Amino acid sequence: KVTMGKPVIMGRKTHQSIGRPLPGRLNIVITRNKNWQADGVTIASGLSAALQIAEQAGAEEAMVIGGEEIYRAALPLADRIYLTEVDLEVAGDARFPAIDQAEWVAVHRSEPEGRDDQCPAYAFVTLERRRRPAA
Repeated sequence: KVTMGKPVIMGRKTHQSIGRPLPGRLNIVITRNKNWQADGVTIASGLSAALQIAEQAGAEEAMVIGGEEIYRAALPLADRIYLTEVDLEVAGDARFPAIDQAEWVAVHRSEPEGRDDQCPAYAFVTLERRRRPAA
């Protein structure tokens, strides 16, 4: 729901792991491979190009949905984070960057009820960047 109708920005590997464009959204894929193509997506050479595409489409908010390298590049530019916390340890080496609690504050948290016992506990958290002191 959070991303519906908004541009989603992702790396090529994230797009390939999803396997198709996400419907109802402008799908912007960042890749350094100039020959890479996929149906239903707009290709950008980097984060600044992807943000420019989103802005030209009239978006007030663009959603960065992965992977790790794209998150790291986008986090310093972000004002808000929509985060899904899952209580589960998984194998792998890709992680969302550490969130500096001095820079971010949780403004909303919801934990869905009626969760199946087969599903790990999870929560949706909205964080907003703390205001920087005036210089």
